[in-house]
Amino acid sequence: MATIGTGGRFHRTAAFTLSLLFTLAISAPVLAQSGNSAAAAGCQDGGYVDWTDAAGNAFRNTGACVSYAAHGGTLVPVVVDPVNPFSVSYRPSGTSGFDATVTGSGLEPNSSVDLFLTWGGTSAFIGDVAGASGEVAFTASGVCTSLGSPLTEVAVAGTPAGGEQTEYPVPLPDASICPPPT
Repeated sequence: MATIGTGGRFHRTAAFTLSLLFTLAISAPVLAQSGNSAAAAGCQDGGYVDWTDAAGNAFRNTGACVSYAAHGGTLVPVVVDPVNPFSVSYRPSGTSGFDATVTGSGLEPNSSVDLFLTWGGTSAFIGDVAGASGEVAFTASGVCTSLGSPLTEVAVAGTPAGGEQTEYPVPLPDASICPPPT
């Protein structure tokens, strides 16, 4: 019959078990990191701000990101909307028209730039070309209502330097220039 006393098999078994648990507790995070170390490395040096967890939650610091990746979590890159290189300003023209001045910078030199105007299901565009410096400025005329439909959308398409042709929304003329239909 086994008894609890000083020394003996019980103490050696308990000491071994405690030693094993302590070793596992210390080495488990290291072992887990080695399985997804490339992802965990992406969190270093402030890189955690470039990632979210699978649910889209941002990490609060490097440690949270590393821990998530080290335990098999999938890091999802943060998607940043492209910066709109265009601006447009409007001034009234005629009874129910406007002039739109489009400016843009940071564009691929000598690339095309198009201003799109949409009234309901009808669209029109006016084009120009960015200069060798990657800048553009042009004025186009439009109307607030076409074929009975008010202007519903204005966009500018162009190619940012080193990028691809992209369409960017810009604001409509304000109500002082194109009053809402009555």
